[in-house]
Amino acid sequence: MDEREKLLTKDARSSWFDVRTKLCLFVMLHGCALEIQSVTETQYVYSYLKKHTNKNTTYESTSNNLSEQNCPGNMTGENDDYIQSLASDWTWYIQLVTCGICLPVLVVAGPVSDLKGAKIVLMYNLMITILSYAARAYAIYEDLNLYWYVGFSAVEGISGCHYVYHLTCSAVLTNSTKPNKERPFMAVYDAMMGIGMAISQIGVGYVIKFSGYTYPYLVSIGCLCLVLILIILTLEDNTTTAIGVIRILPIPIIKSILSRMVHSDKQGALFANIYLLEAVCRLGGSTLFNNIYHHTRPIFKGMVFFVMALFPLCAGILLMCMTCRNTQLDKIEIKVEEPTIQNRKENCDCEENLEKSQKEDTLVIAKN
Repeated sequence: MDEREKLLTKDARSSWFDVRTKLCLFVMLHGCALEIQSVTETQYVYSYLKKHTNKNTTYESTSNNLSEQNCPGNMTGENDDYIQSLASDWTWYIQLVTCGICLPVLVVAGPVSDLKGAKIVLMYNLMITILSYAARAYAIYEDLNLYWYVGFSAVEGISGCHYVYHLTCSAVLTNSTKPNKERPFMAVYDAMMGIGMAISQIGVGYVIKFSGYTYPYLVSIGCLCLVLILIILTLEDNTTTAIGVIRILPIPIIKSILSRMVHSDKQGALFANIYLLEAVCRLGGSTLFNNIYHHTRPIFKGMVFFVMALFPLCAGILLMCMTCRNTQLDKIEIKVEEPTIQNRKENCDCEENLEKSQKEDTLVIAKN
């Protein structure tokens, strides 16, 4: 053997292509699939209602039909507004069914990922999601009643929706990083998801325009199947003590701070609570914002966006207040003495020592 040859060598695989890099690449495909489905679903619900709503019975005239005779074009605009309101309500129903079913799944998914491993949870989530997307694609292709579409959407709730996927990946990213180290991959993870969503938004409109609503679902299913295959073939799972751009600012930082405050054996439970809270907020937000849009549409259609903007504004104000308060509480004044002989002489109690020595001399003289 050559003495210049190294006895210990690193793994032949490149160090940069580790589990964290894989998950960041996978989430780009996952985000692309979810955004295609989300945009297609919104457009399809509106298209279905516009196709199956009877225009003659949509509105009943409360006057002498003067508006119809004088301004016949207004009825078309009013009918479109009514269909938009119906579409908003149906979108709300879909969110209620999906998020309502996924809440108990989120409670269980985090601890299961800690005990059984991330790979099993990710495979379960992706397979059930693919099944739900395939059922909805069939409903669109056969032009089934919209109630069937809502029912097929409930299947996605059984998978835990995208929350289970993200909480599991977040736990893996956290456990793949050494303790007391910064975790930039949390920000990279969300950034890659945002890139995937942005890419899908560019082309999904053209696909819907030229091919209808079935093919976007098929593309979304293909992306999820690719992610599932890559996870099965490339993701290494460790099931022994626990499992080892736009949105990249506040949320990943908060996740990183919380992950450093929790033991590595409880990372899955931590992110389960985080995404459980996110699912509850989305469920309440869907209820609130869809109803606001429904009732404020005749007054001002953009009112709901102003209401949405108030929530991050309030969150930012509260975060700044907490940061300032914690900064003031953490201020501690520490006085440090310079270890110099001159400083020690200046700070020594010379007078007290002199008085003490004089008293001792007096006692000695008295005894003698």
